[in-house]
Amino acid sequence: MKLVRRYFSRIFGKYVFNQQKKLVSMRFAFQGLSGHSYYHYIDAENDINPARYIDYYIPIVKEYTMGIKYAELDIFFNKSKDFKTKEQYQLAHLAMAERVKMNLDTTLIYELMAVLYLRDEEENKWVDPLYIKQKAEDIKNTMRASGGVEEGFFLCPYFRKFLKSVNLSDVDWSAYTQIAEKNLEALEMTLNLILNSDQFKNIQSTPKK
Repeated sequence: MKLVRRYFSRIFGKYVFNQQKKLVSMRFAFQGLSGHSYYHYIDAENDINPARYIDYYIPIVKEYTMGIKYAELDIFFNKSKDFKTKEQYQLAHLAMAERVKMNLDTTLIYELMAVLYLRDEEENKWVDPLYIKQKAEDIKNTMRASGGVEEGFFLCPYFRKFLKSVNLSDVDWSAYTQIAEKNLEALEMTLNLILNSDQFKNIQSTPKK
């Protein structure tokens, strides 16, 4: 019975209540490696749950446009409290400046998709942050497995609008994610070295003459 329901859902979509308590349809987008089907809003601007939009969509977009996550900033400021020299501050600030310039955090893209694409039994309402991250991981693994070329990943009009706003609408997704993740990994390693390495903790400021 469940398989039959899933089959018809792929053809006719799924139905959820929007913020006006009106029943609206969502269209099938793709199936994740987890086995879950994902559906997208046809009119996300009017149909997405307000709490979902305010608590997840807006902060994720802000973090992406800033080029850095709030959690990374917290780590940076907390670690920098232990700095003893001007050189440590200068090196860390340079690394963070480069990190912000990259603006290539694919994790945020997957989390944004987890907000805009609902699973089979998922209701149009606020969900736990852990659930968003679990969905994002499934979406990431699914896109990687297919090379990111499946049309279903980009069916949501609101998601396409976001990609266009950050100049990602015409990129080779597979190449983009590989480059982005390698560059971010290198920058994060550099920053962690500056923040955590004993060699930087022991740097002595050059005395002024």
